[in-house]
Amino acid sequence: MTNRISERTYYPILFSIFLGLQSFFSGCKTLESLFNPIYITAGFEDSSILFYSRESSARTLANDIIPNQTELSGNNEYRTHNFSSTERGFFTIGSLPQRPWKDLPYMKYFAYKFSIESPRLYRGTLLHYPDAGFSLNDVTLDYALQINGPDPLYSRKVDYMYYDTRAFATLYAGYFDNPNWFLGFGFGLGVSQYSLQLVENQREISDIRNARRNIYNTSLIYGYEIGKFFDRTILDQTYFFVEITNEFLFQNPIRATVLTVNGATPDSLYLSLQYFRIGIIKEINLIQK
Repeated sequence: MTNRISERTYYPILFSIFLGLQSFFSGCKTLESLFNPIYITAGFEDSSILFYSRESSARTLANDIIPNQTELSGNNEYRTHNFSSTERGFFTIGSLPQRPWKDLPYMKYFAYKFSIESPRLYRGTLLHYPDAGFSLNDVTLDYALQINGPDPLYSRKVDYMYYDTRAFATLYAGYFDNPNWFLGFGFGLGVSQYSLQLVENQREISDIRNARRNIYNTSLIYGYEIGKFFDRTILDQTYFFVEITNEFLFQNPIRATVLTVNGATPDSLYLSLQYFRIGIIKEINLIQK
């Protein structure tokens, strides 16, 4: 057991943080004003997904053939099992960066925002996971593959289907704006609800559904108000934006109920996403003026 807060509590925690910030700084009186306005974001996303495991920092023949060896936790080298990119459309519901404390000393460059993102679906093949696919009878070949890395001709291949939805709260520690544009760099805390299916030789070997994990990332965003050029049209109160996001490595592995060919538990499988977005942010007022 660890002292970490259960993942099931993070959705209400993020929601409570958002409500607390909004209530404290804006002094909202009603539920309608608390959530007004909201912002719908839509556009194009170029995302990269990386599946990887921790590379042992002290590889020897002994710790390769003896199952369940303890990893050296201080090593941040990783072994790639799949890296792929995809382009897709996306949408989110959330807010623009908010800066209710801009009149407070030393706080004018801080802001926050929240977002709930549209689902993602990725398909591909994991190489060399959960292991090379050779038994202890093939010690020499197995050890050579472990040291030299995955080889598509020999390594074990497992097809995956990964699906997730995400909610984020971002704190911008460097935020600048004027009436026409904004620019921010911040750190995000999010929750991912995901499902992961692994299939080998047309046989399902793992099926995890509706699991949760915590996500930490950095984000750089730039927005420009284009709505001022389209007054009294559907594009009124609309922003053009560009955003780059990168997730931290070795944070909260994803679950996979698989074993090596020798019946041992494999190294933890991690996942990290990086994406570039371009699109528009549209303000929606829920209360008629």
